Amino acid sequence: MFAGVYSPAGTPVVRKSKSHWFEPVKIWPNATYPAAMFGGPGYIMGKSIVKHIVDWNIPKKYTLWNEGRAVGVWVNVLEQRGISVKWTRLPGTNGFSWDYPIKNGNHTLWGAYPYALHHHLSRACISCLVMIERANNPDAEIDPCFQLDPIPEKWSWGAW
Repeated sequence: MFAGVYSPAGTPVVRKSKSHWFEPVKIWPNATYPAAMFGGPGYIMGKSIVKHIVDWNIPKKYTLWNEGRAVGVWVNVLEQRGISVKWTRLPGTNGFSWDYPIKNGNHTLWGAYPYALHHHLSRACISCLVMIERANNPDAEIDPCFQLDPIPEKWSWGAW
């Protein structure tokens, strides 16, 4: 199993050296990446998948600079070698502004919060959401959580 916030195959490789997502041609010569799970919000991999990746020393050949994309490449290599991988798409966001993450507005109630995985949340916001979850109240408003120690916009601009 490989579960997380899905990123489809065909995502362009970033060649701008000042970008956070820069990938040198000598590391990954292809123009696009295979499908992957976004690394920021996190993902889950089954033990057998990890074991194959490690046993076959796949990371040594494919040591990409972008961790989430590297893991996608490794899983793609496994699939090319005949290993069946169950891809599970979890509802979530990478948290960058271009992904339009829901933080307030129409989805102000905990019961309507759509994400299992949400990247770029502050410690205070996460703690607040945990308290709401523990209270088991789907009608609790979540907007106040996102006002606590917000992550600066410069950390979530996501420019390519």
